[in-house]
Amino acid sequence: MGIDDQVVHSEQSVADSFYELNVLDQKVDVSSFYEKSFYEKYKKALADLK
Repeated sequence: MGIDDQVVHSEQSVADSFYELNVLDQKVDVSSFYEKSFYEKYKKALADLK
């Protein structure tokens, strides 16, 4: 499993819920936490091992 748009969307939903519950003081853009290009390199490295 890798980091894709579905994962980022799910994490954004969690962050939005925390904001709505006043756990977070401001909205957070969780997409800035992820670098999806690393996953492609990871997949290639795994494939090369097989």
